[in-house]
This record gives sequence, C-alpha cells and structure tokens, in this order.
Amino acid sequence: MRAALMLVAALAACGDGIGAPDATLPTDTPGGLVRVRVTGPDAQAVRVIFQNADSSLVLSTRTDLEGRANAFMVPGGFVTLAVPDGFQQRLYTWSDVQPGDDLVLGEAFTLPGPLSPSFRVTVPEDPGQEHYALSTTCGAEALDAPQVLTTQVFFSGCAEQHDVLITNSDPSFQNEHYLFLDGVTLAGAVLSLETPFRAFDSARVEVRNVPDHLQDLGVSMMLFDNGFPMQSSLRGRSFSLSGGGGALDLPMMLPAGATVMMSMQSSIFGPAVTGIPHVIRWGPPQSVTSVDLATTALRPYVEQPLYVRAAHALRWAEWSTGAQADAVIAAWGWSDFSRGGNYQWHVFAPRTEDTLVKLPVLPYPDLMPGPNAQLQHPYELTNIKADGGYAKLRTRLPITWTAGRNWPIDSPSGEVVMQQLGGQFD
Repeated sequence: MRAALMLVAALAACGDGIGAPDATLPTDTPGGLVRVRVTGPDAQAVRVIFQNADSSLVLSTRTDLEGRANAFMVPGGFVTLAVPDGFQQRLYTWSDVQPGDDLVLGEAFTLPGPLSPSFRVTVPEDPGQEHYALSTTCGAEALDAPQVLTTQVFFSGCAEQHDVLITNSDPSFQNEHYLFLDGVTLAGAVLSLETPFRAFDSARVEVRNVPDHLQDLGVSMMLFDNGFPMQSSLRGRSFSLSGGGGALDLPMMLPAGATVMMSMQSSIFGPAVTGIPHVIRWGPPQSVTSVDLATTALRPYVEQPLYVRAAHALRWAEWSTGAQADAVIAAWGWSDFSRGGNYQWHVFAPRTEDTLVKLPVLPYPDLMPGPNAQLQHPYELTNIKADGGYAKLRTRLPITWTAGRNWPIDSPSGEVVMQQLGGQFD
C-alpha cells in the first residue's frame, strides 16, 4: 500500500483584513486565489501579509477561527505570516507564490486518521527468538513470547488500512526475522499469521564519485505507509570512504508491497568547505541502491551566509561544481527591544544561479530590522533539489521542515537531495 500523504488540502476561507489601494488585479495579468492555513493551538488571528514581487501590498489580514486566510494575487509575489511567540516574533515568508497555491504553516506530520482500533494478532512461534514487536504507522507494541503469540492490541489515530510489520530477535537482540502484511484493515481484525518468519534481507548501498571533502557516510532505511514512517522499522549504519567511493550492506526488511526510504548523509568534512549533504530516495524495495554523488550532490557552502541590509537579502557562497538546487529554506533574525524584542524570519524561495534570497519589504516598521537592531546572520540554510522543482515543493513542503526530520512522502517513488548548513568555516 503506497497511499500518498497530501500535506496540503484545498482551503477555502477568507481572512478579515483590509486591502491596500493596489490590491485590485491588473486586467492584463493572470491572477487567482492564494490560500493560507496555520495549524496548531495559536492559529487564530495570525497576521498574514500578501505582497507583489515589488513588495507592494495586496492585502494585510488575519487568520480566521480556523486559521485560514486568502487573497487574489498575480504570479511571483510574497506571502508572509507574523506569529507572535511571547517576547518574540516569528516570520515565515513564501517567495514566488502563484495563483492557486495552498500554503500551510505547521507541523508536517499529523496522525493519518481518526480510528482507534482494537485488534487481535496471533503469530507463529519462531524457535530461538525471544523479543517480538508489532509496528504500524500509528503505533508499535512489544509482544510476549509464549508458544503461540496472541495479543490484543490497541492503537489510536489510525487510518482505515495499514501495513503491519512484526519483527523478532534472539535473547541478545541479534539475528532478526520479520513478517509483513500489506494493507490490513485493523479495526476489529483477528490477524492469525501462519507464514513463517523470514530472515532480514541484505540491502546494499553503493556510492561513487565521492568528493574529497566528504570522509564518511551514514545510511539509514525505514518502511513507509500512508506517507508516514512505520515505527520500529528504522535501521542504519555508517561507514568510512576511500578511493572516492564505498559500499555498505545493511540488514533490512525488503517485503514486496512496501515502500522503502533510504537516507544518506555525511557530517565529516575536509578543509575550506562545509555543509551536511543529504540524499533521500524512496520507492519499492530493491536489493541494491546506487548513488553517484558527481551528479547528485548539491554544491557545498564555502562562506558563512549573511544578511545584507543594503539589499535586504540573504547571500552566501558555494562551490561552482555540483548539482543546482531548486529551492532554499533560510532562517535569520535580529534583536531590537525598542521595537518588540527578538525576531526570527524563515524564508522559502526558488533557487537560481545567484546565491541570494530576496526578502520582501514588509509594510509594518515593527516587523523590519531598525537601525539599532542587532543582526543575527542566517543560522539555517538548506538547499533542496527534488522532482517537480520549486513549483511542487512550494506548497507541499512546510516552511518549518528541516533536514533530518521524516520526509513527507507524497508519491510512490522519488528523490530529494539537500545541502544543510553545518561544520566550521575557515
């Protein structure tokens, strides 16, 4: 079962804001509705600023009781949310917004369904094995090990159907075996399994054309279902690199019908460059996964990113070799207690050859760095390349998502490559 997680739903509610004089769409320019939704306990009355590409104001409004707001916009503008947080303001900006966009600010992962099923599972005895565990995307539970394992299981927040994974190991937690069920209706089910457990498969990860500044790689794999990771399915190892490449054999579950995600990253670097490269790939199980970093890896950073006040933009430097990113997530901030305290500004923008992210000039002085502001240069800089480019990422990737968190799968297979800020600059 490879049901896709749709992170962004169609939203259709209006804010209660005041339009600017230039809010009317030009008659010769295509435009349309842009929808915004804020999730979480503080979703109401969040200030939402819709602006054109030249920072002229389209509409300033606040989210309604459901955390929603919208405005008619022409292509290429900005949408900024100002979220108060005690003595701090958190700003979130989407760049190059397009008519028809549905933008969501909030956690990427919520429980996939409302069901709280109870079901009974009976699994065959596996001689020599002592520790058993049952796992789905909505819960996991350790199982006792009598002659025949029979357990009543209670989970919550489940979808109608789930893949089910049962793993076991010997008394020293080694020699793992597994059973896998594809697309089971859990509520009220009696799962009586007679298929014998099978030993873990061998998943080989091969990497070649590794740049000299990368000295090790960590590889992990996990099963996904309904767009969510299956609990207790994560397996991983790290290995050193030599001669521009290497290979790793990882014991892993590779059942037919499953979706397997492979994540690769490095955190040890040579001189003069920095950054944490990530390669995330998902799809049907396969015994060998090959990654060519010459064509896959993004350009590493060679200079600390800066906020350039004169340009009201974020700028950094990177190598000229490597793949071109499609999008960038950056975060910076400042302190100005004469205007309200601390500010954090996150921006999500498309990438070009120029290593610069333009920021909108907000129409409220209390949301802009004043002359006495103590600037904090970007502390987050994540460049991203993915199938569909920025046009797909813009509405399906929450701006608060960062590398290292579970990737929101929304297709049967795909690849995302990232370069995250990390390490030390000379």
